[in-house]
Amino acid sequence: MADINYLVGKWTIIGADDAEEKVIEFYKDGSCLVPVKLLGGNSEVSPLFFFYQAFENHTIKFDSGEPGMHLYRFAVGGDKLSIKTLAGQEYVFVKEEKKGKSKAKPVEAAPKGQKSKDDEFDREPGENEWKCPKCGKIHQKYVGTCGCGEAKPKEAGPYIPPQEVLDKIKAELEKASAPAEEPEEEAAAAPAKPAEPEVEPGENEWKCPKCGKIHQKYVGTCGCGEPKPKEAGPYIPPQEVLDKIKAELEKASAPAEEPEEEAAAPAKPAEPEIEPGENEWKCPKCGKIHQKYVGTCGCGEPKPKEAGPYIPPQEVLDKIKAELEKSSAPAEEPEEEVEKPKKADKDQKPEREAGENEWKCPDCGKINQNYVGTCGCGYSKTAGGRIS
Repeated sequence: MADINYLVGKWTIIGADDAEEKVIEFYKDGSCLVPVKLLGGNSEVSPLFFFYQAFENHTIKFDSGEPGMHLYRFAVGGDKLSIKTLAGQEYVFVKEEKKGKSKAKPVEAAPKGQKSKDDEFDREPGENEWKCPKCGKIHQKYVGTCGCGEAKPKEAGPYIPPQEVLDKIKAELEKASAPAEEPEEEAAAAPAKPAEPEVEPGENEWKCPKCGKIHQKYVGTCGCGEPKPKEAGPYIPPQEVLDKIKAELEKASAPAEEPEEEAAAPAKPAEPEIEPGENEWKCPKCGKIHQKYVGTCGCGEPKPKEAGPYIPPQEVLDKIKAELEKSSAPAEEPEEEVEKPKKADKDQKPEREAGENEWKCPDCGKINQNYVGTCGCGYSKTAGGRIS
């Protein structure tokens, strides 16, 4: 709230027809006597006892403590006070000089039927009220701040609703607590949740050993944080997905010989002496040779459509075929069959010869893809010896 000391005093309206409504007086405690005409009333009683607040934005608020509040614009220039209503009506007052009058006189002259200063400030607060320690105004306990800006003191205590409100709250609480026992009896009589532990996982599902939740086998971790146990086994795609993969493999293996003929007659060979192999393609822009699974050359040229798809080595196709055959068999049989071929593969690896798209290291005997230039032991295919 702005400094309102310059408003304190008696102001007389200029050009008032009714002598009873020509004076407005402000007091240091935040109270004032306001003409009825200024507040838009038509009461024969004048003036009215109000509280006021003046703000930095030249707004003044008159408040009687009852519902209804009056806001006006005001301006002070020298000994003149201008107050303008929101409707645009303006009143101009001239400040009167003090002539030894008592500050309490305006309160004593409070009109009949209106609250006087003594009634408002001298009485003690009631059971559910508090008194402002700054200006003495009485408020209901649910009011947190006085009109003068003083906050309600802690010792005033909380607002206590009337007995009829407390009785209503009590009745609502009793009503809410009445059916509390019924759900407990129903829950005990008809336990619906124990059905979860009885549900066993299906063919392509696994059960969490910690919380019992059922998951599809492609889910690796339960929501409780427990990982899928190893004995649950891998996820087996539906038969329609397996059939689709099988059809794609058969389709890819059919035109395997065609790329050789097409590759044998490249349109623009940048390096005629180097031709792409069975599972390779040659960049038409820079002539670099790539494996067919490489989609874009280092120069930025994409793999041409005529290069065809990448055809995995026969051992990879055989492995996928074995996996498909294993997945179509009963669940228990693949586990025994998988263990035996794995051991056999390990024994046979050192003995087998390099395939069409592979080379065998003469130093350590390891089988490498043709695009691998140096064996893991350090032997270089291109250099023809071990790199020290």
